[in-house]
This record gives sequence, C-alpha cells and structure tokens, in this order.
Amino acid sequence: MKHLNDAHFDHYVEIFNSQGKAAAIEYITQEYNMDYQAFQRKLRIKSNYIYDRGAKKYRVQDSETPFMSLEELCSTKSTPIKKEIAISSTRDIAIFDTVVIELMKDRLTEISKYILFEQSLKAIHIDSERLQRDGYTLTIN
Repeated sequence: MKHLNDAHFDHYVEIFNSQGKAAAIEYITQEYNMDYQAFQRKLRIKSNYIYDRGAKKYRVQDSETPFMSLEELCSTKSTPIKKEIAISSTRDIAIFDTVVIELMKDRLTEISKYILFEQSLKAIHIDSERLQRDGYTLTIN
C-alpha cells in the first residue's frame, strides 16, 4: 500500500467527481490495492475534502465554517455547568421581597374574613358558617 498524500486525494476526487463512484472504487482497488471504505476514512481524516450530499461530489472544505463537524463535537470535553444562581443586584432582591409581602397581605386579608383575634380577652372568634359557605372546611385539633 502506498503512502497517501494530497496529490493522491486530489486525483481520487477528480475521478469521483467526473466519472462517478464506480470508477473511483476501481481506481482505489487497482492503484492502491486498498479497501474503498478504508480509503474514504483516510480521505476524511487526512485531507480537507468533504462530501457534499446535495451535489453528490467531493469539494474542498471551507476554512471558516460556522458549524462544528461531528468529529469536533464528539472530541470536545464537556464543561460542568455551575448551578449557582447569582442575584444581579439589590434591586432584584427588593422586587422579590415586595412580591412576597404582597402575597402575604393577600393571605392575611382572606383569613381576616373568617377569624377575629381579641388579644385583650385572649380569645379567637371563628365564623365557621361563613367558612363552610365559601367552600372551606374547618378542622380543630
């Protein structure tokens, strides 16, 4: 088997593009006494040719492509993603606190419809009829 260089790949691509796949397979098996699949692997790895499926021809790969090849994607190491959420500013904290306070006010307003605290008498009055009428159930432990 001969050592393959760019000139060999250029000649193969010329035959493939002009005469077709069958002629290219015959050229590889006769000239290099090599399996066609093995030659294709070497072509992909050692040359800058890529197969254009739309045109069904080989072409020179653009030096700056906006996409990564499958080999590049598989060979890159993944970096762990930090799962910390950084609060960007005190303004965000203030907004969050305001939302929480408003939710708490809504809850207390709803509860105050049914429950009355009398601190001077140390008594709690619960309007159980209104609770049940509004769809709540009252459980006392």
